[in-house]
Amino acid sequence: MPAFVLKQPLAIFGLPSDDPTVRSDFDRYLSQVAVALARSSWDKSILEMLDLLPQVFLRLDDSVQLDFNSLHVLCRHMHVVLKANQQQGNPQLEEVIQLSPEYSFHLLNWLKAHPERKLANPAEVFKQALLPDPLWAVQWQRLQPDPHYHTQILDFIYRSRELNSRSAWAWHQLQASRMTRAAALANLCRSMQLLLTDPQLCFNLVGLYPEMDRKVLFRSAFRHPEWMLAWACRFPGEFDRIVQRELLRQPAWLVEYVARCQPASAPELLAAARERCSNDWLVPWLDLYISRKGDVPPVRQCPK
Repeated sequence: MPAFVLKQPLAIFGLPSDDPTVRSDFDRYLSQVAVALARSSWDKSILEMLDLLPQVFLRLDDSVQLDFNSLHVLCRHMHVVLKANQQQGNPQLEEVIQLSPEYSFHLLNWLKAHPERKLANPAEVFKQALLPDPLWAVQWQRLQPDPHYHTQILDFIYRSRELNSRSAWAWHQLQASRMTRAAALANLCRSMQLLLTDPQLCFNLVGLYPEMDRKVLFRSAFRHPEWMLAWACRFPGEFDRIVQRELLRQPAWLVEYVARCQPASAPELLAAARERCSNDWLVPWLDLYISRKGDVPPVRQCPK
């Protein structure tokens, strides 16, 4: 299901940048956050920063015990989990990776190139983890043909087509070639409530089925700031008012929106975000960004 989306905001941290000083300061800050985590409680502010800076997970000392509440953050940044597991195999990280069909595929594919590495779990476990997103299961089947696994994929798609958005889409693709365009569109619309639980799928459907009402598909982006930004960038001006309202709750993502979309109301938006931001870890970065733009005077300094 190809659709590039930014996995974390960059602009608020001065990125991307060719300035070695900026990169060095950011790298030092990551290390400082990792050290601070060993002494901090895993409160809402810390979890927000980890969601914005998932690279911190790669710098945690082995003695740091991950809080249970960090699991949902890890699940949104599986690329970090995969990299950590590649660096040093860990049975717990393997269990987290199994929650993602996409990264279960990437792990299996990586193991093909690194046969010396052994998993704590059988490869079959990761093959089963691919099934909730049949696209990745089919990708693996193409690399490693297995008639029994092919049957499993088809069976899973059929049984879960009314429960799982990716299975619903896979089932639709299997049927669509025998349908008229109008019938295929009607078939998709019958599954709309299920499809709306999947922001990536809905974002792709706009291009595949431009006849569909994209205002309806846009609803899938709510509570997903990275997809809110993706919609705003793809359809300039069409969803900006809603995106601005929603991203005021996510200051780092609002800064990314301002940097990429350059709305005329940028000064007012940044001022509102600054007023609402209560995360002491994030406020200095927000102040620094605003001071560089010259829109609102800063009140704190960037962490050193």
